[in-house]
Amino acid sequence: MTPSVGSANLPRTIMRLTDTYSHSIRLIMGGAVLLTASACSDPFSLGPANIVNRLDTTTIVALSTAEVGEASAYDMIARTRAVTELGDDFDFVFDFQPDGSAALTPRAALGLQSTAGLQLTNDSFDEITDPPSSGYVTEEPVTIEVGDVLIGRSRATSSGCSFLGAISRFGKFKVLSIDATSGEVQLELLVNANCAFRNLQPGIPTD
Repeated sequence: MTPSVGSANLPRTIMRLTDTYSHSIRLIMGGAVLLTASACSDPFSLGPANIVNRLDTTTIVALSTAEVGEASAYDMIARTRAVTELGDDFDFVFDFQPDGSAALTPRAALGLQSTAGLQLTNDSFDEITDPPSSGYVTEEPVTIEVGDVLIGRSRATSSGCSFLGAISRFGKFKVLSIDATSGEVQLELLVNANCAFRNLQPGIPTD
């Protein structure tokens, strides 16, 4: 039986399809290798900051007089007030000392192991742009008065910092008012919540 033209051409057609398929696979594999090399050239590199540094104010109630559900602490990681009976996700609390003085107390002074700390500074609030790496009070209350400016270092955590490990955030605080009658302190603040970024100026930080 004489084979048809279509049957005769079938092997060559299959070969062309096979060659095309193999070429496509090589292109895909090559592209994948390039993408993988690009992505993995520095898997631990620090990407750009994406959280805006913003000025804020907050009011915290004294720990010793706070009602259930009232915030007597501040969480620098979440940049929000914290209620201590709901957990230990906070960096410092506000309270009055036995002599009547107001104080912000880092969490380690409450028996919670932590690197969170505060330090008073003679710089104005606006002048603070690059927080120091050391000098933070971590295990005792820091007495405060109206007008005082402090620099804060948060507890170290890996939350939101993939591959970078546990990292502290930094912030600055100014005491706007202290009301012994209502048992409250009002703070002006700016906290840089970006992983491994320290700059304390408003806007998206670059360092």
